[in-house]
Amino acid sequence: MEAGWLSWLRITLLYKNRTNARGLLITEEKMSALFVLATSFFLVSCVLFNAVAQNIDPTCEPCAVLKCKNGQNCTREPVSKCPPLGVCRGKIVKDHCGCCDICVTTIGHKCRDDPEAYQEQVCGKGLRCVQVEESLGFEVGIEKRRSCRCEKEIRGCFDPVNKKNYRPGEIWTRGDFACEVCVCNSNGRPKCSSLRCRKTTCFDVKRVEDRCCAFCMKDDWSKGLPSYVYKKKSNNLILC
Repeated sequence: MEAGWLSWLRITLLYKNRTNARGLLITEEKMSALFVLATSFFLVSCVLFNAVAQNIDPTCEPCAVLKCKNGQNCTREPVSKCPPLGVCRGKIVKDHCGCCDICVTTIGHKCRDDPEAYQEQVCGKGLRCVQVEESLGFEVGIEKRRSCRCEKEIRGCFDPVNKKNYRPGEIWTRGDFACEVCVCNSNGRPKCSSLRCRKTTCFDVKRVEDRCCAFCMKDDWSKGLPSYVYKKKSNNLILC
């Protein structure tokens, strides 16, 4: 900002003197071009400085333009139409460009991830818009629908093997036979342990995908598939 002001001032002084640092005469055409260039640079610097000072994205287009009829009766007309706001249960603020009103919702309230949505609702500071499942009734097997609500911004875990994100406290398995169990810690780092299986004493041993331990076909299918309980033993988990 200061550099732009100094450049504009120097060009203005040169325009009055019409001589450069070496004392050579500068033509009026060149001085006019330099003056216009310096003035344009100064005005652009002022606009960018004002945008940064107001936390407005410099890439945003102007909210409105000034239109006049015969040099009189000037009115400011919006460049683009703002989407309808509708009912807002939170706080109404301006968007990142400072043009349109948006609804900043609080924790538990519905939100929208899509900035081009019909009604733009963003989460407040320290919150993020997450997708949750909501039941449409209280009966067993009732249909569920997905919606977006504001929740506290919590650091999750990223599993490089599954290439998925998990929330703190969430447990998952990985590998073709799910022989590794992982849990997402609150520090954002997953902790994984390998499963240990009991030895099988039968001849008809079977192993299937997503089931770590081999099992006896005859015993399991006659008694029904067993329910598994995982107990921690040192750094590994043992299948009971």
